[in-house]
Amino acid sequence: MEEPVVREEDPSVSELKNRLAQTLHDRPALQNDEKAQSTTVQSAPAQIEEAEWEDGREQLRFSLQFYRIAENLAVINEVPYLGSSSTEKEMNNLLGAILRALGMELAELPAAARFNWPLSADEDASLLLAADAYQALEGFLGKRLGTNFYDVVVVFGSQCEELFANSSVSQLLGESSNQVIHTHSLDAMLKVPMLKRSVWESIRVIPKLL
Repeated sequence: MEEPVVREEDPSVSELKNRLAQTLHDRPALQNDEKAQSTTVQSAPAQIEEAEWEDGREQLRFSLQFYRIAENLAVINEVPYLGSSSTEKEMNNLLGAILRALGMELAELPAAARFNWPLSADEDASLLLAADAYQALEGFLGKRLGTNFYDVVVVFGSQCEELFANSSVSQLLGESSNQVIHTHSLDAMLKVPMLKRSVWESIRVIPKLL
């Protein structure tokens, strides 16, 4: 897979920090807007992530990316199953902006390792093969988490918690890192920008943990 690259025209680090500070955790909002949007903010994760996961419960389809950002930081991102390359580019741009806002100077993102279950769209995704899916996922993440101990592993994807709990990945994460932070997926933030605020509240502590 071609190595994802952060666009050269991305804002500077200072601009990114100011923008994210405004849009993710310091941005003032009108009372009327917050009242009108409150129902949408609360239901958005269910509409996006859980709706996709409902189909996953019937057929167990999922896709994950693993990034080794630094020796002490890893990122796992839940992505739409066999999603389009344009969506992947947008997610990489968002991840790059978030990392810069956290103070990480990256000219480009490291290449992401990708795991799909089933391995191709035409393969059997029946729940009867759930044990095989979990074993394959454990092998994929074990190979990457087991070679290094991380201060922080960020999991972008709320439904990953259920997936990891049904396998031994939760235990694997605990053994290979000091801190695991679960929050909404990059794809969910792109679809519902208001989710960025709660994501920022979850991840803003990362520089202190590294």
